[in-house]
Amino acid sequence: MAKRNALSAEIESGLEDLIAGAEALIEELQDQKGEAVDNLRSRAAATIRNARRRLLDLRPDVQALAARTARTTAAFVRRDPWRAVALGALAVLALGIFVSSGGDDDSDED
Repeated sequence: MAKRNALSAEIESGLEDLIAGAEALIEELQDQKGEAVDNLRSRAAATIRNARRRLLDLRPDVQALAARTARTTAAFVRRDPWRAVALGALAVLALGIFVSSGGDDDSDED
């Protein structure tokens, strides 16, 4: 239950941050003049309104998905704990390879 709430809160927080950034952009455009800026401002404001409405609409779905995922994961771990450990180890290994290979692109160009 706590993980579900944390996931839901994290998604919600990310979307709120995105909306706040768009609102800050609109605020910065307040001093700008011209038809193109006015169009951009009104389109951005409409997008923010729609995003807030959709965020409210999605909240129950995100919470339900997080709960369902937590239940399914817990059932899988109870049913086959060693496979869960192996999959977790593979995920950590893949993530480690991905992170360590991120800096190799710059060294090839020298």
